[in-house]
Amino acid sequence: MLVLLPVLTLGACILALTTRIGCWREAILGGAVLWGVVLVGITELLSVFHSLTVSGLAVAWLVALLIGVVFVIRTGGHRQLSVRSSVPSLARLDVALLGPLTTLVLVLAVVAVLSPPNTWDSMTYHMARLIHWSQDASLAPYPTYIPRQLYMQPGAEFVLLHVQILSGGDRLAGLVQWASMVGVLVGTSLTAHHLGARRPGALCATIFAASLPIGILEATSTQNDYVVAFWDVCVMAFGLRLVRSAGRALPWATAAAFGASIGLGVLTKATAYLAVLPIVLWITLSLTRRAGWRSSGLLVVAGAIALALNCGFFARNLVVFGSPIGPLDEGAPSLRYVNEGFTPPLLVSNVVRNIGVNLNATPLVALNVRTVRFVRLVHAWLGVEIADPRTTWGQEIFAEQPVGLAYDENFASNPVHLVLILFALAAVWPMRRRLSRTSVVYALVLIGGFGLLSAVLRWQPWNTRLELPLFVLGAPLLGTIVERITPRLAVVLAVVLLLSMPPWVVYNQARQLVGPRSMFGFSRDERYFTNRPSMRSAYLGAVGYLVERGCAQIGFTSTVDGWEYPLWPLLEGTVPGGVEIEHVGVSNVSASRAGAAASQFEPCAVVALGPTANVPSIDFHGQTFKPSWARLDPTAVLEQVAVLTVDGR
Repeated sequence: MLVLLPVLTLGACILALTTRIGCWREAILGGAVLWGVVLVGITELLSVFHSLTVSGLAVAWLVALLIGVVFVIRTGGHRQLSVRSSVPSLARLDVALLGPLTTLVLVLAVVAVLSPPNTWDSMTYHMARLIHWSQDASLAPYPTYIPRQLYMQPGAEFVLLHVQILSGGDRLAGLVQWASMVGVLVGTSLTAHHLGARRPGALCATIFAASLPIGILEATSTQNDYVVAFWDVCVMAFGLRLVRSAGRALPWATAAAFGASIGLGVLTKATAYLAVLPIVLWITLSLTRRAGWRSSGLLVVAGAIALALNCGFFARNLVVFGSPIGPLDEGAPSLRYVNEGFTPPLLVSNVVRNIGVNLNATPLVALNVRTVRFVRLVHAWLGVEIADPRTTWGQEIFAEQPVGLAYDENFASNPVHLVLILFALAAVWPMRRRLSRTSVVYALVLIGGFGLLSAVLRWQPWNTRLELPLFVLGAPLLGTIVERITPRLAVVLAVVLLLSMPPWVVYNQARQLVGPRSMFGFSRDERYFTNRPSMRSAYLGAVGYLVERGCAQIGFTSTVDGWEYPLWPLLEGTVPGGVEIEHVGVSNVSASRAGAAASQFEPCAVVALGPTANVPSIDFHGQTFKPSWARLDPTAVLEQVAVLTVDGR
């Protein structure tokens, strides 16, 4: 029950702000931002003292909760509960739309709890890194074959770390993205209100955001795109409030929330830089125009807070990789994150492909095929290769995807939502006299964010994930425009979008509720391998072999994409005192980060994944480990899992 401590602290933050602000939606966003700052502070501080433990986190959150309760009492929040509800009155329209939406969102919560993490990135680094932090009781870098565990932004994993340690496992891990989805819906409604939308427009915007196929699929996973989308929504909401309230009295608290939202966003995922930059430029120009030089103080405060939240992460990257943002590639020139060419044809190529990924992985084969044909025609006209190595990730190529990937959280397209967003952007100028000036500039900010994404990042077939924050930010604009046309259209569109949600709720490829791949037909241990079922027997066999030997200290070798995480939950509780896993024989730049504990680590066996499983032996700390158990994965990648022991038995 210790995991309730941070939850109750979040509730206290929201309650205290509800009384002070008077707006329940702003209080929810503000409380979440304040809570995020506290979480980062607790994580970084306890890490310094190697106290990221159950007791350390429990004491820290108990102190934070007590402080929060004091603020609630001082602001009169305890009396507010008995006098009035912070939930607004609901009209029949609200009940008719929000009732089914709430039901679907709650079903997603159940799925998030019942399904273990099983996404590729979660298996390699999202979940694996936080287990190393927990094992070391510190965020300090460690030797690893998977450098992404060190240099990728850790914001979402900080939350997962607290949940993992305080709950004693990963059963609640999926709720982090789910809670972010709920926060996004609240923030979308608030932003639509700032743009001038009334109830029908706000409801339409909210349901648009909720019904995004890629969002529904990600809401139950342990990736981080929904988390960064939430912080981006907070940046927009507090940025708009900052401009609206910048009068004689400078809104320092709002500036702090704006800066903290930026800091939490960029601490979560690098794509936040691209989505947030146009917002920051807009808010900066607006503040300067309204308050002149007096606004500089607000901007300095916001920037300082954003930087402070990332200082620990930047410092660790600087020590290991010589750069605060880490390396710019994954070990090969073709795996660079940033484009190598910036000519107009290459920009158009990326724009077309980034739009096209929302049309080539749908349940409609004809649409997928025609989309690819059109994209190829455009590239032929541009005189650019469709997989130009200067702007394309690795060996990936734009192609129609199998129908099943329409329900995959990495590839799913958003065709209907794409058309609606394009319609909204196209309608802004003809309808400018019926819209606020803020709405017109808002559209330009969205276009700027998408333009930056296309200009800076190499195209990848899973870019719909990276575009999720932009779709979410586009929802308030759509709701406002549709309502301006006619409120009835906003209601009809909301109903249609609501009715479109169930297939993606039910048929998530990684967490399917019905059918032959239903998650209820497999044990939790087996469901870690839903995306790679051929690996189940290999991992379970290797773990069974280790358990038979009573091995508590286990070495690990792999490629940069090794599925490390499943070993941890499968081995949990199998040996008295727990299991320790360390990467051994690492030769990359992280090898220099081996601490005293790692230097004294004496494994009784080494688990080798991929090509490393084919070596005849591994020498470590004067011991030679030879294969004693092996299993070949019969999939196309022909990956092997082997256990090497010191005496070869």
